[in-house]
Amino acid sequence: MASGGFGDQTGPPGPGQFGPPTGGYSQPQYGQAMPYGRVGRGTNSLAIAALCCGIAQVIAGPIAGIPAVILGFMSLGQIARSGEDGRGMAITGLVLGIVGLILTVLFIIFFIAVWHHVTSSTVPAG
Repeated sequence: MASGGFGDQTGPPGPGQFGPPTGGYSQPQYGQAMPYGRVGRGTNSLAIAALCCGIAQVIAGPIAGIPAVILGFMSLGQIARSGEDGRGMAITGLVLGIVGLILTVLFIIFFIAVWHHVTSSTVPAG
């Protein structure tokens, strides 16, 4: 076999031949701890659910607005106790839920007023 091939090397590779990197980054060695999992605080899951329900009112109406308000209040309480992230999402879901419920109530009042006006206006017989 010709000399100078890959099989001719004896000993560990040098710095330029597949050796340890020369930069500041190095791979962790066997037995070193790897930082798996979350780093820092997590986002409150009830806050995410409140925001989703608040946005879902566009499709589902007040069926999603009531859970948005309830989940928003619950998540704000949990966030105050645990220090999790998601306060903005909880407030947004809460506000969307309240606004959606107010608009629903106003629509029902408007519909009742129009219905009352239409049914009470009778044409005199003549």
